[in-house]
Amino acid sequence: MKKLLRFSFLISSFLLLFSCASDSETPVAKSSSKDLITFEISNIKTSIDQVNNKITVVLPPTSGVQLEVFIKTSEKSKLNVPDYSMIDLSIPTEYIVTAEDGTTKKYIVEVIKEEGIKSFTIKLGKPLAGEISGKIDVANKTITVELSKDMLRSFPSAIQTAVFETTPGITTNLVSGNPYDTTNPTDFIITKSNGTFEIYHVLVKSRDNSVSVISFPTSYVTLDVKIYDYSASNFPAKLTTGLQPTDRIIRTLETENISNVVLRSFSASVNATVSPDPSLPQNFNQDITYTITSETGLKREVKLRVIKDKILISGEGDSRSYQYSTGGSFFRYIANSKITAIKFINETTLEEGTAKIGEHVSYDNTKDRYISFSFPETTKPGKYIIKVVLETGDEITTYYKISLKEY
Repeated sequence: MKKLLRFSFLISSFLLLFSCASDSETPVAKSSSKDLITFEISNIKTSIDQVNNKITVVLPPTSGVQLEVFIKTSEKSKLNVPDYSMIDLSIPTEYIVTAEDGTTKKYIVEVIKEEGIKSFTIKLGKPLAGEISGKIDVANKTITVELSKDMLRSFPSAIQTAVFETTPGITTNLVSGNPYDTTNPTDFIITKSNGTFEIYHVLVKSRDNSVSVISFPTSYVTLDVKIYDYSASNFPAKLTTGLQPTDRIIRTLETENISNVVLRSFSASVNATVSPDPSLPQNFNQDITYTITSETGLKREVKLRVIKDKILISGEGDSRSYQYSTGGSFFRYIANSKITAIKFINETTLEEGTAKIGEHVSYDNTKDRYISFSFPETTKPGKYIIKVVLETGDEITTYYKISLKEY
C-alpha cells in the first residue's frame, strides 16, 4: 500500500512539473497593429487613406508650409517622430509606424495646394506711411482691413494702394499696387485656372475708439465761451478724485440745472458706438461713464464729470499752452456777477500781485463779458495763476494761466 501511494505521488509531481514547464514556454502574441489613426493640423483639412497608406493635406493659399502636426497611432505602436512635431510641407514627407511585433507601415504625405489669395495689404502714402495686412477668411470670402479711419479723415489726400499676392494661374479684377479707396472698398474678384471665380468682400473697419470733443448745453453759451470738456489731467487733484488722467471734466455755472441734460455734442471716432447713448438725457449730478466701441470691437471707457463753478473764462482749463502776455492781457468770461478785481499768483514763488483793470464790457446785457487788464511794470517774467474777486465778494482762484514775458 505504501509503494502505491509513493508511486502516485511521483506521478502527480511529474505531471505538475510538466504542466508548469509547458505554461512558461507558450509565447505571448505581440500586436501587429500599426495604423496612423489621427493626423491633425490646426485649421487645415487633412485625411488618411488606410488602403493606400496616404495622408492628404489640403493647404489653403494663405497658409505657411511649416506647421505643427498632432499624430496618434495604434496602441503599442511607435512612430518615427514625436506625436507633436513640425512638418515642412514644401518637401516630401513620410511617416513610419512600427507595430509591437516589429512590422512597419509607411505613410506618404500628399499636399494639395489650393488656388487663391495669399495676402492682401493696404499701403498708406505720406503723411500716413504704413502697411496694414488684411485678414483673409477663405470660408466666408471676406478680407478684413483694420486701420485708423480717424487718421484717414484727417489726411484725406493720403494715397492708399492695395498690394496683394495670389497663387500662380489666378487673374483678378484689381491690379496690385494701384490706388484703392478704403472709404468705398471694391470687392476683390479672383478667377482660378479652371475658370471658376470667387468674390471676396473687402471690409475696412476702424480700430479707433477715442473721444475728441464733448460739449454741454447751457442757457448762456456764446461764440467765445463754450462749455467744452477738458482732460482731468488739466485740473488739480481736489477735482479729480476717482478719475483717470484721460477722463473728462466739464465746468458750468452753479446756477445751471444738470439733472436731466442731453449733451450738445459728443464727437467720437468714425463709426464707433457709444453707450449710454449721448443723445439721451443724463443726470450729471453724478459721473457718467461712456463706453466707446470701435468697429473692430475695441472698447474704451471715458468718465465725464460736470462741475459747477462761479465763473468760467474762455480758454480756461486748457493747459496745453499758457496765454502769453507782455504785460497787458484780456479774456472773456461768464459769471453770475461782475469781476471787481484781478490778482495774479506766481506758480513758483507763490507771490501775489494785483492787476490793473482796463476795459470791462458786458455783451448784450448778458452774463458774457470782456475784461482787459495789465500787470505792474515791476512784475517779474514767469508763469502766473489768475485769481478774481466778484461783486458778491467771492474770491476765486481760476484755472486761467498766463506766461508773462519781458516788457
